[in-house]
Amino acid sequence: MSILSNINKSGTTIMLVTHDAKVAAQAKPILFMKAGNIVRELQLTKYDGRDFDDRYEKITAIMRETGI
Repeated sequence: MSILSNINKSGTTIMLVTHDAKVAAQAKPILFMKAGNIVRELQLTKYDGRDFDDRYEKITAIMRETGI
C-alpha cells in the first residue's frame, strides 16, 4: 500500500479492487459493489493512520448492511 500511496501523492489516481476491509480503510472514497453494480459509496477523510479502527468499523457495517 505504501507504494500505491506514494504514486497517489504524485498526482496519479489509483483504483484498487479489494475484498479486504483493512486495505479499503486506507482509501478516501470507497465504492461498494455487489453483482457488478455500485450499491453504496463512503467518503472518508485522508488516511493518517490514527483513525483506522473507526474507518474499519464503518466499512464493515456497510458490508453487513449490503450483504457484501
